[in-house]
Amino acid sequence: MSDAARAKAFDVLIPRLVREDAATAAKEADEISNALGSKDERVRIQASALLASVSTLRSDGTVVFGTAMPAVIRALQDSAPRVRLNAASAISNLKPTIPVE
Repeated sequence: MSDAARAKAFDVLIPRLVREDAATAAKEADEISNALGSKDERVRIQASALLASVSTLRSDGTVVFGTAMPAVIRALQDSAPRVRLNAASAISNLKPTIPVE
């Protein structure tokens, strides 16, 4: 991934994903999770890093990661150690959605 693409990801995408409503962020997280299946290791690393960042910064991560979670779980078996680490971070940083009574 080029430096310009990396800068866009971290300067534009993450702030947008943090600000968006849960439904919109979930759609984008699902699209990003598709990149976890890329043959290009660099693409998988960047996608997994984005998802790890979003899971850390959003309080509703379990909602946002709903449909993306199977791909994130599969990434725990990736051949690239950084992808596995980022996937584990994405999962471990999720904050549960606790219903209010």
